[in-house]
Amino acid sequence: MARNLRRGFWRIVAVFWAVGALGLLWWSDEAWRWPLADVCTAASAEGEDGDSAHPECYTEEALALAESERFTERLLGRFKQGWEGVDPDKHVPRWRTARYQEAVVALARRQLTWAALAWGPFYLGVWAFSGFRGEPAPPPD
Repeated sequence: MARNLRRGFWRIVAVFWAVGALGLLWWSDEAWRWPLADVCTAASAEGEDGDSAHPECYTEEALALAESERFTERLLGRFKQGWEGVDPDKHVPRWRTARYQEAVVALARRQLTWAALAWGPFYLGVWAFSGFRGEPAPPPD
């Protein structure tokens, strides 16, 4: 009886955990993108694929303007259209970008936290209730 009850609760927790894990996967859209795709394309620079340009793809001039502290240089850079210029010669796969790596690490942390929240109380309860089992009676002499 107790074994079947434990198995039933295990199945309930497994379904609960799986639904939550799939929900977390669905919620993180950046981790679903193809990691080997080149992010330094014209489509990603213009935001056509729903992705803004990655800083890893900027030209050296655009990076210098972005890091410049002088307001006039930054303003002139925006008017020259060199502010977010993507270098078409760069080939950077998505998995090497900081944005993708942060998204994957955040997803892994969420999944581990969710697994601990789902399975921790179950196994704590199993451990606690296993202490209530009676000792088997000694065999009669």
